[in-house]
Amino acid sequence: MPIKHRSPIIQQIEVPLTFDAEFFEILRGDVTILDSLQAEEQKVMTEEIKSLGKEVAKVTDPSKHGKCDLERWRELFDIYIQAGIFFSTNELDHGTRNSTVALKQLQWFQAEVMKRGLVKSFKIPASREAFNMFTSLNLTLLRNIKFQEINQLAISKILKSKLTPLKKVFTAYFLDRV
Repeated sequence: MPIKHRSPIIQQIEVPLTFDAEFFEILRGDVTILDSLQAEEQKVMTEEIKSLGKEVAKVTDPSKHGKCDLERWRELFDIYIQAGIFFSTNELDHGTRNSTVALKQLQWFQAEVMKRGLVKSFKIPASREAFNMFTSLNLTLLRNIKFQEINQLAISKILKSKLTPLKKVFTAYFLDRV
């Protein structure tokens, strides 16, 4: 018995790519704006970190005041490293932290600092100001991470919602061909 070959059914499907192209161009522009915003925020934070470094250097220099807060800042930074707020070097959970975990770790850090009474034990008033600046920088970094996560999620959902109809059209087209 001879084998009959089915001839493929040819269908023409038109997808309005002009609207999709416009959409993706708008999305690309918005992502570029977000990248610029992130770069500017990074510059600002870098300058604030440099300024904080200078302040901490001043309050930890015993030759400047006759007294210094070197030991308290060492302990503070030790707690900070233990907290692993934004990243961890531990073998079990190494890598960067998401905003939820970072918030939890930042709260632990702040609670530990308060429990040990480090801020109250500063000898130099400028140390309290530097600690407030340090805390503010960490909160800003946490907000920036959360902002990035929200934007990444939004973009992936937008792309998914935009690509799903195209996927259905192409799937239907290829299923009809078989």
